[in-house]
Amino acid sequence: MKVSRAAVATVAACLTVGLAGAPSAMADTAEANAAASTPSTKTINKRLNTARKQLKSTRRSVSTANRRIRKVTVDLGAVAKRLQTAEGGVNLLLGAAPQLITAVQKLGAEVPPALTALKTGLEAAGAGLVALKTGTEAGFARVGTALKSTEYGFGQVVLVTGADTPPIAQPGSFVVTPDIPDAVQQAQTTQEFVKDGPGAAPVAVLYGVRSAESDGTGATLPAAHCRVTVTNQAGDQATTAPNPTFGGQPFQPVAEKSAQTSTTPANAGFPFGLKTSGADADKFNTFVAATVPIGDGETFRVGLSCVDISASADDPSA
Repeated sequence: MKVSRAAVATVAACLTVGLAGAPSAMADTAEANAAASTPSTKTINKRLNTARKQLKSTRRSVSTANRRIRKVTVDLGAVAKRLQTAEGGVNLLLGAAPQLITAVQKLGAEVPPALTALKTGLEAAGAGLVALKTGTEAGFARVGTALKSTEYGFGQVVLVTGADTPPIAQPGSFVVTPDIPDAVQQAQTTQEFVKDGPGAAPVAVLYGVRSAESDGTGATLPAAHCRVTVTNQAGDQATTAPNPTFGGQPFQPVAEKSAQTSTTPANAGFPFGLKTSGADADKFNTFVAATVPIGDGETFRVGLSCVDISASADDPSA
């Protein structure tokens, strides 16, 4: 049980007053009673130990409270910083408000004219597209015509066995040039073959032009001019006759064009030989390389070059 100092002082004062007024005869009795009520050393030590424990517990509680106070202080500091930042942001926004309002007003004033200008521009672009369409329809047709206006030279290698005997086609011995350009440039090819027939029979080339163009209607408007060259394995060479119109160059006119393709069953092999049947039959010139001896089984080369001199800047089908 704890006794406060104030209570002890009060009791002591009362005892002093009582003792001072008591007869001396009672002094011994009072002293004896005081001695009996004084706690022992063991009791005092026990009470001191209890007090120490309570003090230790109190210190721990105070330490815990201090830690909590420090944490709260840190949190309050963070909140204060955030408040300061927020305040600065708000102040910045408030300070910029007049400029923002002016910019929005300016934008509102400028948008309608800008939209009007955009509308005008789109209308002009639309009109331009319509004009482009109208103005280029003929151009598109021209391009389509140019794409379809192709032509190429061809040549079938044959053996001439006699004046009264039809030429004998050499199997697989067929030459085709690339598309003949409309820029008056040559389209040419050279291929090598092996003669399959009697050595006495001269090699001949039946050459022409398969065309989808508008020329090739006769001598006055030939499809193209072509040169044929035959070279044996010894290097002997024969070529078409010189043409005075070309300054002596050995290019001969192919007066009539031939159909490029055919749906006639008899002409099914036209990519690798002559078309010989119906309206699609090939029309050709004949060049005989009589001066170039080629024995049976010997190799020889055939060169074919064609040029279209009727090209027109205004007519892609010419």
